[in-house]
Amino acid sequence: MLVDCFDPVAADRNITIDLQCDAQLRHTAIGAHIDVAIGPVPQGIAILVCNPGLGIPNTALPPLLERFYRGGPSQAQSSAQSSQSTGLGLAIVKTIMDLHGGSVHASSPPGGRTEFRLVFPA
Repeated sequence: MLVDCFDPVAADRNITIDLQCDAQLRHTAIGAHIDVAIGPVPQGIAILVCNPGLGIPNTALPPLLERFYRGGPSQAQSSAQSSQSTGLGLAIVKTIMDLHGGSVHASSPPGGRTEFRLVFPA
């Protein structure tokens, strides 16, 4: 787990890290591999989340972080899940990043992995 790589450094400083996670991933197939990485970039610290999936068309990337945006039926896993979505999740992420002076970007090359990059200023 990602938190495990920070445990030794945290222990040396008498810091505890408590991870609580009980999430369901609707847009990635069972058995798929999701990569999460944290590291320095020239602008500060970046968190990358990459996963396989149906992909996001280039035309859908610009409005992806806008409030109430929901992709078309081809992006939805099922009509039941689509009807439960409000289109606020990524807009909330963008607002939080803006409040921290950071940024969020999405990319999804055809046939590649979808990547979300959150950059926090140093």
